[in-house]
Amino acid sequence: MKTWFEWMDQYYEPPVCPQTDEAQTARLKQTVLRRAGTQPVCAPALARPHRWRRFAVVAAAAALACCVGAGALAAVGFPWGGVFGKYFGADAQNRAAQLGMPGEGMALSTTDGGCTLTLNGALFDGQTLYLPLTISFDNGMPEQGLSYYAMGTAQGASSGSSRTLADENPADNSVGMMCTLSGAELQSGQTLHWEVFALHGNRADAQGNTHTVWQQEGNWAFTFTVPQAAASKELPVPDGSSDPATGIAIAQVRLTPMQVSVVFDGLPDSADVRDALSCADITLHFADGSARTMGTWADGVRAAGGSIEEAISPIGRPYYEVSCEYGQILDPAQITDVEVNGCLVGG
Repeated sequence: MKTWFEWMDQYYEPPVCPQTDEAQTARLKQTVLRRAGTQPVCAPALARPHRWRRFAVVAAAAALACCVGAGALAAVGFPWGGVFGKYFGADAQNRAAQLGMPGEGMALSTTDGGCTLTLNGALFDGQTLYLPLTISFDNGMPEQGLSYYAMGTAQGASSGSSRTLADENPADNSVGMMCTLSGAELQSGQTLHWEVFALHGNRADAQGNTHTVWQQEGNWAFTFTVPQAAASKELPVPDGSSDPATGIAIAQVRLTPMQVSVVFDGLPDSADVRDALSCADITLHFADGSARTMGTWADGVRAAGGSIEEAISPIGRPYYEVSCEYGQILDPAQITDVEVNGCLVGG
């Protein structure tokens, strides 16, 4: 099992392969550190490890508005169609509208380094922005079997996961991704400038370790408005609540229509402790008396990260956070309690 910290270590020091030499690796590392403005000693807020459930392809938004830099909004709907909608549930569009998070369809395109990125929309759950993105290659075809990722920055937000979507048409020159941005400063209605500065493709070996085999630096920028989102729900944490497996105090539990997040007090130095927190049994309890246990790393629905920086911490001090996606859109008001390794929060 790989934590965010271990994944970033490998990303910054990828093995040399035919498509990558040491000079390219050094340039990419310098670019990442310069754009991020920090050293990778700890994870930024809600940084996502790149282990996720398989997504299927999002239908590209119609009538792409080619542009330079920020681009122009086009009158298109959020791409609920295809299996992307099925991932969130057959009634995802209706449930999202009922909860006040309809999403925003876009057709923003920008080109650099022989690659065109098209931002097809934005969906905000009050904590994380989901951004369906398409990479089109000016020359050549996307290599099959790779997981493609986009690294970027936005003020007040951290670049998170990029999940490759199943390619419905391997014969074309494009591939879809689902990117995320998250951060305590993200708010509905704000104007956000998202700058993607590096693309890369990974391949997993038989042991599950990922290796970067393709990368492209550039400047792909998008400016858009963060769409409306439902209010998140924070459960009351009883005094003395802690993870029974590690003894680490539970500082906060948040619920959005898309995910549950458990925030632990402090950023453990030990990778074993972080791993134990990341693998905690997390169970949702509903108002109707039912319960549901969240998936594991193997299921690909978890993410974890932390920071010692108080400014980006959801609790104003060092923290470690584990988030689990539901795989559908739920009403947080129907969740009464969250159980962490047997420790009940809520009530």
